[in-house]
Amino acid sequence: MSMRTENEQQTTLMKHVIAIAIVAALAAPAGASAAPVLAEPLPAAAPTGSTTTTVQQPQPPQRQPPQTQPPQPPLHAPADLRTDRRALGGYAIYLDTLLAATSSARTAVATYTTTIVSQCRSALQPLTQPSTPIGAAARRTLTAIGNEIGDDLTISYDSALVPQFSRFSQLLLRLRWTRDSAGRLIVHRYVAAESRVLGLAPSNLCQDAGLAGVSPQLLPPGTASFLLAYDRASAAANRTFAILTRLMGTYTRPGESVLLQRIATLAVDFEAASRSDLLAAGSHLATALQSA
Repeated sequence: MSMRTENEQQTTLMKHVIAIAIVAALAAPAGASAAPVLAEPLPAAAPTGSTTTTVQQPQPPQRQPPQTQPPQPPLHAPADLRTDRRALGGYAIYLDTLLAATSSARTAVATYTTTIVSQCRSALQPLTQPSTPIGAAARRTLTAIGNEIGDDLTISYDSALVPQFSRFSQLLLRLRWTRDSAGRLIVHRYVAAESRVLGLAPSNLCQDAGLAGVSPQLLPPGTASFLLAYDRASAAANRTFAILTRLMGTYTRPGESVLLQRIATLAVDFEAASRSDLLAAGSHLATALQSA
C-alpha cells in the first residue's frame, strides 16, 4: 500500500469519526437533548365523569356499613371545565400554526447556516488530518460541539415560531382558573420559562469550533457555558410545559375525544417535521465545518 493511499484512508477515517461524534449528538433522542419541547400530546388522564380501577392487595374481610349509592368520581368546578375547554381549543390552534410555520422556521435555519458557513467554513478541517489523533477527550469535545450546533439550530428554528407562542401565551394568560386548580400559577410559570428559553441567542459557534479544531482535547469554555445555560433554561421550560399539559389533561371530558386526538396528531406531526428539518440542517452544517 502506498503512503498516499494510507494517508487517504486515515483521513477518511478521521472524517468518519468526526461525523459520527457530531451527528450522534444531533440525533440524540428528544428526552436526552436540551431542546425545548414546544408540542406534545396531552398525558393520559381519566376524563371527568369516568372512574378508574386500581388493583388492591387482598385484605381480611371487614364489616362495612351498607352503601346506598356507588362511590362517585371527584367533581371539578364548572368554571375550570369551561376554562380547560378554551385552553384545549387554543392549544390545538397553536399546534396548527406551529405546523404551518415550519417553512418559515426552515428559512431561519438556512439563513443561520449560511452565515456560519461564510464565517468559519472548515473550522474543524484540521481534525481530518492524519497527524491529528482523535482520542476519548477529542470525541467528548466533538460531541459537545455537536450539541452546540444542534442547540444553535434549534434556537434559530424556534425564533420563527415566537409569534405563534406569543398568541398562545396571551390566550392562556387571559383564562380564569379557580384557586384550587392552581391554573393561574401554572400558566404564569410556563409562559415565563418558555419565553426565557425562546429569548436566548445562539452561541459563538465559529469561535468554539475554531478552538476545537486547534485543540480538540480541550472543551472550549464558550461551549461549556453555553450548553449549561441552554440546558437549564430548556429543562425549566420543559418542566413547566409538562405541568401545563397535565393541568389541561386533568379537566378533559368524554365529549372532547375528537379534539384530544387532533391535538395528539398535530403535536406528533410538528415534532416529526421539526426534527427532520433540524437533522438535515445539522448534517449540512457539520459537513461544511469539516470540509476543506
